[in-house]
Amino acid sequence: MPQLLSRMDNQGWLTPSIAEILLQGPPPPAGDGTIRDQALELQQALSNKNTPARIVNVRLTPSYTMFVAQPESIGRIGNRQNITPEDLRRSLNELNDERDDWTLGIIPNLQDEEGTVGILLRTERHNPLSLRRVIVQNRFRDHPSTVALPLGSTLQQRLMLYDLAEIQHLIIIGEGEAKAHLIRGLLLTLILMNTPSELRFALIGENSPAYEQFVDAPHALGHTLTSAEEAQRLLDGLVNEIQRRVQLFRDREVSSINEYNLSIGDADIKPIPRIILVADTLSADEWAQNRDRWLAPIYDLLMNGAIVGIHLIMTANQLQEPDTPEIIRNSISTGVVLRSRAIGALGNLIRPYQGSIRFVDGFIFERDKPPRVTPVELYAIAEEEIDQTISYWQRAAKQRAENQRVSEDLDLSSLFHPAEETADNDDAPAPPVPQRPKADALVRATTSLGGLPATQNVVRHAEALAAYLGWLGVGPLIDILGISHEQAESIIETLQASGVLESDESATPRFVRLSDNPFEEFMDG
Repeated sequence: MPQLLSRMDNQGWLTPSIAEILLQGPPPPAGDGTIRDQALELQQALSNKNTPARIVNVRLTPSYTMFVAQPESIGRIGNRQNITPEDLRRSLNELNDERDDWTLGIIPNLQDEEGTVGILLRTERHNPLSLRRVIVQNRFRDHPSTVALPLGSTLQQRLMLYDLAEIQHLIIIGEGEAKAHLIRGLLLTLILMNTPSELRFALIGENSPAYEQFVDAPHALGHTLTSAEEAQRLLDGLVNEIQRRVQLFRDREVSSINEYNLSIGDADIKPIPRIILVADTLSADEWAQNRDRWLAPIYDLLMNGAIVGIHLIMTANQLQEPDTPEIIRNSISTGVVLRSRAIGALGNLIRPYQGSIRFVDGFIFERDKPPRVTPVELYAIAEEEIDQTISYWQRAAKQRAENQRVSEDLDLSSLFHPAEETADNDDAPAPPVPQRPKADALVRATTSLGGLPATQNVVRHAEALAAYLGWLGVGPLIDILGISHEQAESIIETLQASGVLESDESATPRFVRLSDNPFEEFMDG
């Protein structure tokens, strides 16, 4: 289950303490008589509009105050008329126009107090809901999954929590800062609750630079990939990774990533991490032009990825064609539609919530029969919280690398092609030299590449991995060969210098050729 204190995984990574990372956030405004004055003023204003309601309770939240009210009746005895929630909604709309300092809304029927409505009031003293206030709730703390996604709170303060392992994938409909803020919050939550050996993520799409700061975390699989061509290579590589994991599951007679990681027990085998692919956005012009190329691997990932621990979080400007192909809509059970797109995407499904639309950031939709929508308030995160989380993981990775160097103290410089010496680079510092990975890491890498026996040449295995994937990046080298980020970067530079990989600045350079065939000695007969 998610831990708010530090937790150590079986690979020696330690998660941060939530109390040291996330800001407390301001408390609900109260304590100076303001709430009582507002309640009396609100009752009087509604009475003046011939829609009287008696306030019987108050619920305080950081972002608004909810006054629980019982609608009353008007008229003479024998001709009394009950005030309806619709009557109150019209009066509150008039008050919204009259009061610049108040934002008002209504929940027509409160679930836990029969015969009452919720009148929502927001003033300049209110503040957005904080992530810390969300995840300290028992509903989050007691959840058994570390990939539980908090998708906001209802207007009655119920946390909407979805296990990514169960919903498999998520689509977000909308654009602009609200969408980017939601994705940053999801990424922050995931790397707070999971170590790099448990979860990795990749960022693709023209809007992926909005999440550039997360690339500095050791969870990241390389840099952001903005072009469709770069993203295509990653998608193809993930489809191959599905096949590799399926074979691992078959070998151990298990059917899911959780079962696999449990099955290895104390064996000297690394667990495999979940991979989260964030694709922002499917609506980009370049993606639309290359739709025939990426749609097939995306569909393959949607159908077969989750069971082996590969999940997609995708965005589009619209839920309909051409932004979101029908084959994708029908393959995803859960999504979030931001308020700006709700009417076009959800139509009559959001009609019951028109009275509280000002307090809603988005709608969670679930493709049940019939489909369900839930209005939610999203939580806020601060840049400081992201920076502190990434700094924590950078320090952890650095300390881990230093410990590894001290314990192994091995040199692999003879495995790399020496750089040509010229007058211009005589004084240049030597490139970083990777260390020898453990023998069991080489065994696992070779097994994943066709069951060949292990050798001591890391570069050969990297060449074979590039040929297998059709590209190469830092992430696959770390995950399969068990080496550090710096070592992986050095190997990629070496393979580019020798012509095995294309020489460009891409985070996933394409495979060009093998310097010599690492499989040749095994192909006779």
